[in-house]
Amino acid sequence: MISKGLYNLAEVSRLTEINSSTIRTWFKGRSDKTGYGAIFYSDYQPIHGDYAVSFLDLIDALVAGQLRVTHQVPMRIVRQAHKLLQKELNTKHPFCHVDIYTDGRNIFRCAADELGEKKLSDVVSRQQFFIHILEKLAHIDYSEITKLAQRWRISNGI
Repeated sequence: MISKGLYNLAEVSRLTEINSSTIRTWFKGRSDKTGYGAIFYSDYQPIHGDYAVSFLDLIDALVAGQLRVTHQVPMRIVRQAHKLLQKELNTKHPFCHVDIYTDGRNIFRCAADELGEKKLSDVVSRQQFFIHILEKLAHIDYSEITKLAQRWRISNGI
């Protein structure tokens, strides 16, 4: 567990600056069983009612928060994109992938085609675009091998 990071939901809320009830709903679903259920499923099983998540779970929540709260991407699109990207990228943590972008309405993925030319495609509609100028989450470092988030530079020196 330690090598994969270990955070409780309050820490996830504090670090991502996302409301604690939102974080709780994203990982546990709504207590009244309304809505669509959880978006993310922790890498860890609850122990005696305590709920903990991994570093990659934390980054998934951070990116979802940036998409939803900062860029106002509709929650329906965030949910759909997460589910589709899990299959496409063959990972439980698709929002930890280096090549995820948004325009504030849609979620895009950058990938090379058969000729090695990078193209941007809408995750939900599958429409493809040529790349122009894109803004990345600048404080996240990604693995060259797995292309998944490996470090979040929250602040200088941390």
